[in-house]
Amino acid sequence: MFLGALWTVGYMGLAGIPFNQTLAGVISMIVGLGVDYGMHLTHRFLEELRESNPHPIISALEGVGPGILVGALTTGGGFLALLSGELTAIHDFGKTLAIGIFASMFAAFTVTPALLQVFYGEKVRGEEK
Repeated sequence: MFLGALWTVGYMGLAGIPFNQTLAGVISMIVGLGVDYGMHLTHRFLEELRESNPHPIISALEGVGPGILVGALTTGGGFLALLSGELTAIHDFGKTLAIGIFASMFAAFTVTPALLQVFYGEKVRGEEK
């Protein structure tokens, strides 16, 4: 789930936001949220797989996806409130955190199901050896 953090650092470069000590700490928060999002999807996937669901990835996304989406929107939206500040550092902090949270959510929704398919695809299809 470091992909969301990498996208955030790339966005910072494109937006001209300087990479400083404060924003370096923000990256760890973004990675932490990305890990949480990925683990929620993975845990639900494994539950669905244990119950012999023929489509565990879809069920996992339908089950925890809305919660992750709402959580990311409220958390990221809360940090977007910092954009109303006049201090540039606070403005950059809010923008970077919001973008990072949305990037982590997007990475969890796209990369985690793909990785689960790669690692558990044989079990899903019933081809376990």
